[in-house]
Amino acid sequence: MTKEEMNIKSEEILKDFLKDTTQWDLMTEEEMESRICTYQATGKTAELFKILSCLRLAPLYYCKKKGENNGFYISLKSGDYFPIFTSKKQMDKEDRKKYSCIETELRKVCDFLEGRDELKGIIINYKTNHLVIEKEILFKTIKVLDEIEEKVDKAMEAGIEAEELTDILFERCNGRRVRIETKEGEIIEGETGIQYHDEKEFYMYVDTEKGERKQVHKSDVKNIKTFPIE
Repeated sequence: MTKEEMNIKSEEILKDFLKDTTQWDLMTEEEMESRICTYQATGKTAELFKILSCLRLAPLYYCKKKGENNGFYISLKSGDYFPIFTSKKQMDKEDRKKYSCIETELRKVCDFLEGRDELKGIIINYKTNHLVIEKEILFKTIKVLDEIEEKVDKAMEAGIEAEELTDILFERCNGRRVRIETKEGEIIEGETGIQYHDEKEFYMYVDTEKGERKQVHKSDVKNIKTFPIE
């Protein structure tokens, strides 16, 4: 792969990741399982990256015995792994009888793994997909994804010019406080909460402190900046 091809690939991965974190409500069990199947069919590193991007946002489950805090482990040749599931239906029927099903999230799983040297990583849907992710890969990738998201949000707080304002960055402003300078010189500041996509492009409504609701098309924007999420 040439350097140019690697750069293109990196841009595609970044674009996919930003879409995931912006449209986080689409990171469902179905999406998670679809990505796992794609990775297992292709073996491409980029597809594993997409899995971890989704895993970071999607609901997860683990099993534990009633009255105990820890779940059970799966022993493989390379060591013991903590089993997690993308949905309750991925659990074995016998496991559902013996254990309680607990909803969790990836950050809590990582915190659990960090203090247990005996665990080598996680195994996703061990009875079906059986996808093993080593702890080192998991931790490093999540750290990279966190840093990317932080950098993007910092850039948005500094301000995005019209030439750099992609559809996904414009959509990412939804639900945030913004300051917009239009190409006609108008300054609009307030909370965004409603976005639409018509046949031509994105537009949003901004509720200002004066009680006005302003409609702003993406093509009207000269510069837009967001304020930190509190």
